[in-house]
Amino acid sequence: MWCIAICDDAPGAAAERARLFEAHVTHNVAHIAATLFAAPLANADGATGIGDDPNLRGSVYCLDVADLAAARRIMESDPFAAGVWGAIAYYEWQAPTGAWLDPQQRPEGLSADYRCYLAVARSPLEVRDALVLGAVRPVEAATASGDPLACAALLRADSLDQARRQAAGAEWVAAAPVAIGRWVRIASVADVVRTRQKAQARP
Repeated sequence: MWCIAICDDAPGAAAERARLFEAHVTHNVAHIAATLFAAPLANADGATGIGDDPNLRGSVYCLDVADLAAARRIMESDPFAAGVWGAIAYYEWQAPTGAWLDPQQRPEGLSADYRCYLAVARSPLEVRDALVLGAVRPVEAATASGDPLACAALLRADSLDQARRQAAGAEWVAAAPVAIGRWVRIASVADVVRTRQKAQARP
């Protein structure tokens, strides 16, 4: 199953994020083979997911796993589950469509001019030129009361404001600077090292 885990920050998450960040990165790398994409979620452009950025609201993971139990083992053993995230909601992405389903259209890591955003809704969404778009089914929700999400889209835009216009009708849209995953061709330790070396070599 393709499981989307949407992680909402807990009160006081900023200090814990800074403290647990290195352990969190180590955990992510250990499970990188099962990760389609992973990103922090932010209410403004420019967030990196590092430290105590006040614009951070949580994280999103899309995992290629056998079942919910496998997704929970990965997510709930993450150091961020003990202080940064207050709740994790699990959804299955059902028959998604979009550019990133074609391996030839996936980027090799993101750059400053390749910005991603996550849009979610409680009803079907229409998103022009979505990277990935489809109905989602709740498989376990640990969030506040309310109707579960019904649709999720990962999209590319020049800014958060533009992303909100592209995903009109969304419950919310957040900046999602994807860091790792098969869908950005960073799916092994060697890929991580190569990506860092390329970033350091840029003028």
